[in-house]
Amino acid sequence: MKGRYTHRWQQFADDLLDDILHTGIEVLPGMRALGKQYQVSRSTVERALEYLVELRFIHAPVHGKARQVHLENVARSLQKDEGSIPKVLFLVASSDTVQITHTGRKIYTSARNLLAEEGIQLDYIVQPHSLSQLNSILTGLKPLGIIAYGTSALIVDEIIDAGYPVIGIGCSSARIPRFNTDYSELILSAMQRAWAAGHQLVCCPLWNRKIDIQAQLSDQLSTHFAEVGKQFSATYHLPDIQGSSPVDYHQALDSLFAYTPPSCLIVGNFAQYLMATSYLSARNFRIPEDVSLIVLSADPYYDYISPSIAHFSIDLEECSAQVVLAMLSRMKGSEICDEVEVESIWNPGASLKIQ
Repeated sequence: MKGRYTHRWQQFADDLLDDILHTGIEVLPGMRALGKQYQVSRSTVERALEYLVELRFIHAPVHGKARQVHLENVARSLQKDEGSIPKVLFLVASSDTVQITHTGRKIYTSARNLLAEEGIQLDYIVQPHSLSQLNSILTGLKPLGIIAYGTSALIVDEIIDAGYPVIGIGCSSARIPRFNTDYSELILSAMQRAWAAGHQLVCCPLWNRKIDIQAQLSDQLSTHFAEVGKQFSATYHLPDIQGSSPVDYHQALDSLFAYTPPSCLIVGNFAQYLMATSYLSARNFRIPEDVSLIVLSADPYYDYISPSIAHFSIDLEECSAQVVLAMLSRMKGSEICDEVEVESIWNPGASLKIQ
């Protein structure tokens, strides 16, 4: 049905099918919620759902219950519509939205263009909430391979056991070739930049990190600190912050600033940068006069922020090219190295004050 639409409900039905596949959703929202999400009328939603029931993509409605999706039928249908085009899937970590990060989008776009030159289509899906959902999608699509971006080791193992070649980006599974940035080295590099700028009180709050990851980072940084003759304190240099909102983040920073206020904060990404800056602004701390900031990742919004943000980035096009080459080699059965460390690039900014 793709391509030409006589009625609005036909286009809505196709859009809904694509989103079902990408998100792995097994239960549809109600008709009112669907109409609001896709900006269509109730009659359009009703007609599209009737059509999808006829095609056995969703189950017939049961009074008082949400509509169930038949994922395997959806995946098979979309594979048939696309003919015999070989496909690789770009599997991104589960999220509350279908959006993926700036880095993920850039790598996906570059990899998609490179694979297209080889006659291979790259499509993305969001990591499903269950293994059964994932198996239904893979059974229907039968991809040549999977590029797993930030995907859990459990999901990666399931894909491997199903017989698919996998390349990981930001993945921890030791069973696959993977492209990663050493997070402890990245934090250490940021701290060294802060020390070189004259800051002695430097903290890197860990936002919603698992306990084992925090312990691993603490062990690694403790060794690095000893090598440069500095004392390391996990509770100060890597304070653990768990929560679901900026309020939780701000409360943790209150404790940090109450005793030995840092002169430089290191944060992981743009969302954490916003939480940190809103905290500092509410308490009349100026950036960088009172507190400097370093961010461990890149984001296009940085171009619109003043003072300019000191941050790290990676060469996304080069990383994409290496991932694609590894995927093509893996699909041919060639052995490749277990792990490739992706080099971080330092981008100076006015948010880091020279003391």
